[in-house]
Order: sequence, then structure tokens, then C-alpha cells
Amino acid sequence: MMGQLLFYNPRFFRLSCILLAVFALVESAIQRILVLSVLYGNNFWKAMNDFVSNLAGKTSATNYSMAVAMGYLMMHVFIGMIVGVFAGSIVWQSTSWSILHEEYMIPVASENTTPITSEGKKKRKIKYLFVFIWMLLTALFIQSYFHIGRSILPANTLLQIILRSLLVVLTWYFLINPLISALIKKWLAREQVRSVSDINQVALLLPSTKYIFLKSWELSAAAKGWKRLSVFFKIVLVNTLR
Repeated sequence: MMGQLLFYNPRFFRLSCILLAVFALVESAIQRILVLSVLYGNNFWKAMNDFVSNLAGKTSATNYSMAVAMGYLMMHVFIGMIVGVFAGSIVWQSTSWSILHEEYMIPVASENTTPITSEGKKKRKIKYLFVFIWMLLTALFIQSYFHIGRSILPANTLLQIILRSLLVVLTWYFLINPLISALIKKWLAREQVRSVSDINQVALLLPSTKYIFLKSWELSAAAKGWKRLSVFFKIVLVNTLR
């Protein structure tokens, strides 16, 4: 949606490339920080502050974790600007590549040129041991959180971080993931009838896309080493954009 909004007006193409790259990388960085907070809780950030304080030999309380998080975000902003400039220049260069290097242009392949086969892997059965561990950790967490009797979970911060992350992962695997998967499958089954033509078009594109990659690697054989990779990516880009 962000890409559609930014590229709605082609007059600001370069600026849109930079903004989209920055937004995408910053969103990814924020997502990782949130995942750390959900998995390990506030104890993780407290442990980071204590570690840096001991390393620096300071006794005053300082929020080093906030500085680390902000530096992490700013790094993604900087890299996003570089990626946006690079992506915008590649799009413009690909037009000249298609004109100056006609030998890069790959003829359109028939639908049956490269059939794609897929092998499904059987899902492993859920281990009863992990179910037991999950139920035990859930019971211990509830007992400790609501102060039901004497707390059984250890007070050690490191052990609490490990147990919390294990509990979150197992809860996702056994409870949230099956629920979300069932809802998604139900929605896909309902939308499949309306989107059958779009699905067929995408399915027809897959063999031709694989054909472009194979032919691009063949056409780049004249170059050697890293130069071949550069030529290969140019050929792929020109033909996929076409």
C-alpha cells in the first residue's frame, strides 16, 4: 500500500524510491525490536543496561538500551536512503541497457519450456513432550504472575528470560499459529473462487520466470568471476521489467 501511494505520481520517482526503502527498512527494524520485547520482556533491556553499565564502570542508572535501539533504527534509515538511491538509478539504467545491449533480450518462452515440480514434505507430528513442557511452563507462569503460593519459577533474570522466550515460542506454535492458519485457510477458500483468474495468471508466470533466470545465466557465461554476476543481474532485471 505504501508503494502504491508513493508511486502514484511518477514525477517524484527518485524521492519515492528513497522513501519506500527507508519506510521498509525502518518497519523491519521496529519489528525486530518488538519481537525482542515480546520474547524476552523488559528483563532483556534491563540486563542490557546493567551489562553496559558494568562494562563502562558506571554506577548511575542510564538507559543504554534506548540508545542502542535508536542507533539501530538510524542505521536502517541511512541504509534505506542508500538502497533507495541505488534502486532508483537501476530502474533508469535498465532502459538504456535494453537499448544498448540487444543481446541481453531473451525471447519469450512457451508455457511448457520449463515445467516446475514441487515436492511436498509431510509435517512432523507434534511431540507430546513439548506439549507437556508448554503446559507446565504456562501453569508455572500463571502461578508466579498471580502470586499463588510460593513462586516456583527462579528469580534469576537470565533464567526468567530463557523461560519466557520458550513459553512465548511454544504458545505461538501450539495455540496462536494453528488458530491463525485455520482462519487464513478459511479466508483463502472463500476468496479462491473470485480470484481464480489472477491465480492462474501468476501460475503461468512461474515457468517463464525460471526460464529467464536460466537463460540469463547462460548469456552471462562470457564474463568471468564477479563480473559475470553483475552481467547476470543486469540481464535478469532488464527482462523481468520488460
